[in-house]
Parts: sequence; C-alpha cells; structure tokens
Amino acid sequence: MMKKYLNFFSLSLLLFFTSLSYGQTYTVTMSNVYVNNQWVNQGSAISFGANDIITVKLSVDVYSSTGNSGMLNVYYQRGSGYEPIVPSGGYGGTITGSGSRNFTIELNGAQFNASGGFIFAQFAVSGNNGAVPRSSNWPVIKPGAPPISNNSIVGTQTKFYGLSATITGSTPSGGNGSYFYQWQKNTTGSWSNIVGAHEQNYLTELLTQTTQFRRIVMSNGTTDHTSGAVVVTIVNSLPITNNSISGNQTINEGNTASFITGTSPSGGSGPDSYRYIWQKKSGNGTWTTIPNASNQNYSPGTPFVTTNYRRIVKSGNAADITSNEVTITVIPAPPIQNNTIVLNNGTINGSQPTGGIGVYNYSWILWGGEEPYTFPNTSQNLVITADIYNYLNTYPNLFIVRNVTSGSQILSSNSIVIAPLPVIQNNTISLNGSSVTGSLPTGGNGNYTYTWNLVGGEEPYVFPETSQSIVLSASIFQYLETYPNLFISRTVNSGNKVSYSNNVTLVPLPQIQNNTISANGLQIIGSQPTGGDNIYQYSWFISSPEDPIFFPDTTKDLDLNPYTNAIRVLQTYPTAVLYRLVKSANRSSYSNNLSFYSGRQRQKEMLFTQGSENFNSEPKIYPNPTTKAVNFETGLNQTTAVEIAAYNEFGINAVVFKGDVNPGQVIEWNIPSNYPKGLYFYKILSGNEEIKTGKIVYQ
Repeated sequence: MMKKYLNFFSLSLLLFFTSLSYGQTYTVTMSNVYVNNQWVNQGSAISFGANDIITVKLSVDVYSSTGNSGMLNVYYQRGSGYEPIVPSGGYGGTITGSGSRNFTIELNGAQFNASGGFIFAQFAVSGNNGAVPRSSNWPVIKPGAPPISNNSIVGTQTKFYGLSATITGSTPSGGNGSYFYQWQKNTTGSWSNIVGAHEQNYLTELLTQTTQFRRIVMSNGTTDHTSGAVVVTIVNSLPITNNSISGNQTINEGNTASFITGTSPSGGSGPDSYRYIWQKKSGNGTWTTIPNASNQNYSPGTPFVTTNYRRIVKSGNAADITSNEVTITVIPAPPIQNNTIVLNNGTINGSQPTGGIGVYNYSWILWGGEEPYTFPNTSQNLVITADIYNYLNTYPNLFIVRNVTSGSQILSSNSIVIAPLPVIQNNTISLNGSSVTGSLPTGGNGNYTYTWNLVGGEEPYVFPETSQSIVLSASIFQYLETYPNLFISRTVNSGNKVSYSNNVTLVPLPQIQNNTISANGLQIIGSQPTGGDNIYQYSWFISSPEDPIFFPDTTKDLDLNPYTNAIRVLQTYPTAVLYRLVKSANRSSYSNNLSFYSGRQRQKEMLFTQGSENFNSEPKIYPNPTTKAVNFETGLNQTTAVEIAAYNEFGINAVVFKGDVNPGQVIEWNIPSNYPKGLYFYKILSGNEEIKTGKIVYQ
C-alpha cells in the first residue's frame, strides 16, 4: 500500500509545476492552497487525513497573450481513468485576457480511489479552435486509517423456547472513528446477515432454536473486523400451570357485567411469554374466540343473554392450557311493545316503544324493490326523500318497516305502503307594493319548500328567503332602475314533485306624495303619505346653525314637548327648521319645513334688502335631489369670502368650499362615492353671517 502511494506521489511531483503553457500563448497556474484553513506547501499533496470531507481554498492565475476570453473552472479526478468533475465551488466564471480567481471547493473522500486522485484548473478559450489550456495536476491522497480493535460481544446464555435474548457489544476503537455495525446469526452452519441489525447491541427475535451470533464492525479506510461468536441455547418450555378464572354473576339484561379475573400462570417460557385467548358461548352453542381479548383479565361489557367464558394460555412450545368456565346469568328484559308507524306529509312518524332494556335502536327497511334496503337514518322518525318516490316509477309496490332493537330483542312495526304523490297545484303569486304573496299549494306530500327567483337582471338571482311569501327590499326596487324588465317566480318542491308559479313583473314604485306637516302648538301633525309600497317609515330632524337634531320618534306625528333643547334651537335661530322624512321601499320624501322663530321673515328681508348692495339674487342650489353632484350659486354681486359646509346625521361634516367667490361664480360639489345616500344639510356663510341653510337629497 505504502509503495503504491509513494509511486503515485513521485509521478505527481514530476508533473507538479502547477503552470502549463500552450504555444507560448496561455498559462494556467494554481497556488496558495489551504486544506481546512491549513497551508499546503508547494509540492505537497492535499491530504484528507482522518476526515471524510475537506474544504480546499486556492488561487488560479491565467495568462493570455491573445486577450481572448474563456471559462475558468477547477476539476477533481478520482484517477487517470475517470472523467474530471467540477466540485462544489469549482465554477470560476469568465475571464477576458489575463486574470485570477479565488476558489473554495469541497472534496469528499468517497469521490476518490483508495490511493487518491488529483485536482487541476482549466481555462476553456472562446473562439480559438476550442483551446483548453490547463494547469498541472495537484495530487490528493487518502492516508489509511488504523485497524479496528476492541470488537467483542457478550451474551452466551440459555433461554426457554420463544424468548428473545440481549447481546451486548463493546465500543470499538481504530478506523476513522465512525463505525457501522452488521450483526450475523448462524443456525445451520453458515453465517447470514440479520436484516436491520445495525446497532452496537442487539436484541434478538423470539428464538425457537439454538443460535450463534457475531458482530462485524466497518469503518471507512480500513479493513472490516469480525467479533467472536456467542451462543444462545434454546430449551423446551415447561408445562403451563395455574390457569383459573373467577367472576360468576347474575345481572339484568342491559346492565354492565363486572370483570372476569384470571390468575397469573406459571411454567411455560416464563412471565414475559404468556399469550391469552378469551372465548365465549351462549347456551348449547360452540366456543368462539373474542376479538382483541388478549389480556390477563376480561371485561365482558353488556351481555344480553346468559353467556359462558373461558381463558386459554399459550407460552413457548408448551401445550396450551384451558381454564375453568365462568357464567354470567342474564335475567331477560320485558318484551318490546308499542312499535307502530304512520305516514304524515312525507314523514313516517314512529311511536315511542316500551319494554326491552329501555334503550332503543331503530332501523328502517324498504321492501318491494330490487332487494331490501336499509336506510342510513337511525332516528325514531323517517323523512321520505324524493329518490324514494322516484324509485316507485320502477318498483310500484314499495313499503317501509321499522325495526326496534333493545338488548337481545327485536320487534318489527306495521308496514307503510309508499304511494305515488299527486301533482302540486295552486302555486300562484301576486304583487302588492313590495309584498309578494304566494298561495298555499296542494298536492305533493303536504310538506313544501319554496325557492324565489329574480330574472331579468345581470344574471338570475335566488333569494335567501324560503317562506311562502316574501317582502321585497328597497335594493330590489333600486335594481329595477338599472334593469327595468325584472320579474319574480316561485318554485315549490314537495317529495319528488316540483311546480313553477306564474311570473310577476316588477314595476317601479310611485313617488311618495302628500308629505306635509303642520304645527298645533308643539304638537306636529303629519299627513298620511301615499305612493311607495304603502308601508312607511318616519324620521324627524331639525336643521339649524348648531348640529342637526335627529329625533328618536318614528311615528307619523311628533310631540315636541319632551324635547326642550329642540324647542330652544327652533326659537333661537331664524334659520332653524323642522322636517319629516318619509321612506317607503326605495322611495323617500321630505316634507315642508316648519319654523318657530317669529322674526324669521324679517331676518330674511334684512339679508336681501338691507344688504342688497352685496347680492344680485337669493342663493340657489341645484339639482336637488341629486345623484352625483350639486351646484351652489351665492347670488353675490362682488367678490366675497365664502364658506360652504355640508353634514348629515351619520357624522359626516365636510367643508365643500372655502375662499373668495366672484359674481356669477358657480361652486360645484361632487359628492364622494363613499358617502351614504340620504339627507344632507348645508350652510353658506360669509364672515359671521349665515347667507343660507337648507337640505340636499342625495339619491
């Protein structure tokens, strides 16, 4: 081995000038080599030492007399007969003319032969007939690891048939410090690997014959080492004894029985080897094994009939032993009674049974078809679904029975014949304002589900309401403004029958009329409106220089007496007025306004006569109502500083305009799209004077 290594190293030194020239045009040189941050002298090999993986840092210089560009990479080669490979970190990119690169590469000992290999740098020139000048090879060696030692195992022993054994192995030394274990066994004179046995110690499988065991230790870079053998001698199990059980008892049917307890057996292959099988039988029946009953004791649960139990114990290769029998005597429950069923509008209602153990399980069975069918429904009553009625088309003699089980008893009910359902009739709808009234259908199974559909819009719409009649919301009538050909229909389902009503065309609701208010002292009398959908909602408010006042009253008339602050505002400010808002579906109307300020007319005359030198006309606001924007004309005849503000009951308070207004100038307010529709108030101020207040209806 050492001679082979020295021959390879001598050959490498002959090649080791790490720069090579090609036609006096290119030179590629490797230098400044470090292995795991340790300097490697020029002329010395790169060594793995005791490492599996090493990090190599180096510099590569390229000299080119032509100035051509090329790709510079570092390669490793596990031997002269193998293809070179670029290691991790070995790509250096493009160099034009002369230049240098620093590399940090990673080498894995598994990538080299036992005798090592080499690395080199290569410069692939572009556009020069494929020239690939390269450096000389820098050798890589893998020193051999010391031999493995201290590989011994202990575990020679005698075991009963069917038991496992533990074999303990020492911690090896030598090698590269990293060890792989392979355990072997021998029962026939030849050794074989034990699948999956790769730990320092070994727990055998359940043994049924005398077996030898040994351990092989492997470590990279050295020869495998095999331990001596140990023998596990297997002897026959002893006879099993002491297998008895107790737990005779009498219970009422439906009660839970107590545990049946068993003794701890003796003999066999010992305490860790016992396997239990529990069996039962009723009356003169045969013994059957109870699934998953494998413990020393057994819980019989709730037996519904008198039952015998016994236990079988197994161990190693000893003969099985069967225990004595234990009997749980069950006193029968009274007979099940009162199991009758009746059909009512598509639902079969079942009576509440009596008797049995007081706990009842229900199963529903359909007879008369291709084969008996048991419904997944296990409740006291059963709803007959549409598919059962459809099944009648193929099998016209269907009937249903309910079975009631309680304890060990079962009782079948009377049978219910399933007849075809009559066609659904009397499915009509009519529109009155916003109310769509649907008739009560007939036919089907007597139970009806309703679906309401709106057609004629962007796409068909199904209402969330599922009642016999519905009330249309304001949004539906608003939708009608965009899609004027809307109509509504109702679908009725009952059993496997379906019916479609007539179509009702929606028409726009008339505007609200006759919305006036008058005062009788502090009693405000409101007229009875007309229009809309004839269902009206009322709200009352005051517009004034102070914050608007919104009343909690939602009645047609208003009593001002409880509202002292509102009375104060109305009597203090000449521009304070009272309004009533009436809503009906998507329609709204604002009443006339009432003023309670005795000097209001005088104040208005003073604004436009005494100060007439500032005005050409009274301020105007239009369009009002509006759907998007509103214009303000102040009527001023000279440039004047003006402020315009707008606000509503929801807390919006916006300054629409603040600045100088020229004669004839129109101020436009584009109402923000995120502002809610409804009633807004405005004020036009000039200095401390209020020129005009009023309302804006934003639809």
